[in-house]
Amino acid sequence: MNKLGWHVNTWTEQAKQHVEKYPGHSLKVLNTAINLSAIARFREQRPSGLIVYRQYYPDENLTSWSARCDELLRDLAPLRHLVDIVETPWNESHQKGADMSRYNDVSVLAARRLHTEGLKVATGNWSVGCPANLNDWFRFHEALAEADYHSLHEYWLGNQPITSEFNGAYRAYRHRLVW
Repeated sequence: MNKLGWHVNTWTEQAKQHVEKYPGHSLKVLNTAINLSAIARFREQRPSGLIVYRQYYPDENLTSWSARCDELLRDLAPLRHLVDIVETPWNESHQKGADMSRYNDVSVLAARRLHTEGLKVATGNWSVGCPANLNDWFRFHEALAEADYHSLHEYWLGNQPITSEFNGAYRAYRHRLVW
């Protein structure tokens, strides 16, 4: 299996050409990048590939989890038949201390809600190197157990060892440090 995946924020012509030309197993699209024909083409070319949907929000408010799930489901409707996994509707925030505990609580609620709609759910969506304090991971265990997948932003340079300055283990493989 090729583990290469694409993350598309906008379907430019270049993005369409790359997704079409280069093999990959997964495609992550934001609600800002809905191009049904390009997504359907990816599915046609890779029937066993994964398509992940993420709903972009300009803020990271944790108080409106139900409304966010409703909006996510509305926006997902036209491509739901193509999508395998949805991410909980927060990204890159709430990654330490009591704030992370609150994030855990709403992520559990969101995952349960999305599961009732028959969806597979990814949660976490943490930025590179976060949560910075490994001791904070316990605050998110319930959400990780409720979800089907753990979503992380990970970046590395393939031509450098994992121990290189850019590829440090916490940047690219931090999940291995806590499991």
